[in-house]
This record gives sequence, C-alpha cells and structure tokens, in this order.
Amino acid sequence: MSRLHRRGVGTVLGLNRRNLDLVRVLNPPAAIRRADDKLVTKAAMAAAGVRVAATLAAIRDRRDVRSLDWSALPEGFVLKPVRGARGAGILVVKPGDDGGRRGGRVVDDGALRRHALGLLDRDGRGGAFVEMLLSSSQVIPGAGGHGLADVRVLVVEGRARQAMLRLPTAQSGGRANLHQGAVGVGVDVSSGRTAGAVHGGRVVTAHPDSGVELGGRVIGDWQLVVEVAVRAAIASELGYAGIDVAIDDRLGPVVLEVNARPGLAIQLANRRGLLDGGT
Repeated sequence: MSRLHRRGVGTVLGLNRRNLDLVRVLNPPAAIRRADDKLVTKAAMAAAGVRVAATLAAIRDRRDVRSLDWSALPEGFVLKPVRGARGAGILVVKPGDDGGRRGGRVVDDGALRRHALGLLDRDGRGGAFVEMLLSSSQVIPGAGGHGLADVRVLVVEGRARQAMLRLPTAQSGGRANLHQGAVGVGVDVSSGRTAGAVHGGRVVTAHPDSGVELGGRVIGDWQLVVEVAVRAAIASELGYAGIDVAIDDRLGPVVLEVNARPGLAIQLANRRGLLDGGT
C-alpha cells in the first residue's frame, strides 16, 4: 500500500491535502530547491542519463545579458526564467518566413536583452536561460500548431499515476500551460490513449483553434514517455513530482521541467481523482 493510501487521502485531491500529505511528506526541502532551479534540474537529469533540451546560454546576472552574443543564437529558440511559474516569462522565438526571428512579433537583439533583464529584475536570484527550440507537431496531427505540446506525468513514489497532454493554443501564445490558455487532455497511463479534455476550466472535446477531436487518440512512444518521466522523478529525489515531457519530432521524449508542486487540473482532464488515475 502506498503512503498516499495509508494517509487516507481522498479520491480527489485539493491543494491543502496536496501540500500536507504529498509535498510536505514526500518531497525533501533540498529536492524542492533543486527542482525550483531549472538549470540545476537540467544538470541533474543529464547526469542521470535523462535527455533534456540543450541549453544554449545561461544568464545569471546583468553581466551575462551584456556579454551574450545574441546574434550568434539560432533563428529559433526559447528564452525562459530559471524559476518559472505557470508559464510566465517564457518567450518562444521561431524563425520567420523571411529568415528573421519572430516571437509573436519581430524580435531583435535589443528586445531579447530587455526581456532577459526583465526576468532578472523579477527574480534576480534565479536568472534566465536560452534553450533549443523543440517541435512536437506529430503528437496529435493538426491539433493546434501554435507551439510545443508536452505531456505532464504525475509520479508518486516512483509510479506514474496520471498523465495529461497539454496542447498550446493561440490564446496561450505557444505555451503548453493551462493557466496561459492551453488545452489539457487526459491520457490513460497504461495505454497512452486520450480521453477527456479541458480548456479554461471547461470540458471540451476538440481543440479550440483547429477543431480537431482530441479523444480516442493514442500517443506514440507512450511507454518510453512514461519510463522517461519515472526516471526523471527518481533522479530528482522527489516522491511527488510532475514531470513535463515533450515528444520532439527528431529526438523523441525530452524532459522539459520537473515540478515539485504540480497542479491538480490533471484530475479534471482525466475525469477522476488522483487515487484512481494510475495503473
């Protein structure tokens, strides 16, 4: 019997129960601090043999912003805060049709520097970093195309218990984060088959932009996605973790992020509480 059952956690978890019975009990403070720093997390994953997106530049202070040769970066990349929350501060830069950089608007080197400085001003302790641009166009063909989709796998004590595919929308600006307007699609942990979906707190059956039906799809490389997520959770030393995995068109499953306090909307997307979500 898992510790989750022994502590009598209800079928549907709320935030208070999550914090008291999972985060506080299963996640050591040192492991939480490591997970909160994305660069430290990426180093730990790489050391454990878990594939992560390549870091192109680390920005820990204002000197790094000034010294970085922004023009030497590829035309497509992602600029992220080291201590992100709910997708805030992420700038996705894609190659434009004219060969220049576009991130929802034309982005020049000056705009990139200003954005990086803004991230430092928001949280000077963490900083920012530049990461390679991934592509996940084949997860559900035709569903969106606004940015990188990923899979959130909830791992409790080394076991994958629930999963949710997160699809960006025009509203989310290319971010696969539900708080920014992405779609969450419940995924059966055993089979990789999609079921219910939520968008903006409402139940939906299709992607709001493309109209593509989201249920009844089987995600490719699913068992490998689950395996990678479990390995990442174990490497993080978190007993309760939300592992975000992108299925890159070229690289396959890649860990994007390790969350020490994963949200609970995954239960709504799966139409069931946490205790009923695993295999």
